[in-house]
Amino acid sequence: MAGVVEIDTMKNYHIAFERIDPDTSRYPYCIVWTPIPVLSWLLPFIGHMGICTSSGIIRDFAGPYFVSDIPGGGMALALIL
Repeated sequence: MAGVVEIDTMKNYHIAFERIDPDTSRYPYCIVWTPIPVLSWLLPFIGHMGICTSSGIIRDFAGPYFVSDIPGGGMALALIL
């Protein structure tokens, strides 16, 4: 029975991976990173991170108790969770 659960989990993982679409800026179940103009040119390890929902919408922690959407485009790295 445990083997069936593992197989179903892997199927869901591959489905999320197939839905990643950089053209529409959809990255489900990912952490994304984008460079900050000028600042990242001088210090390449500095950038902006966001976390994505299951539908692929990128969210940004813009301040205490406030979460906003990051405009699409320019995502340099995506780490699948």
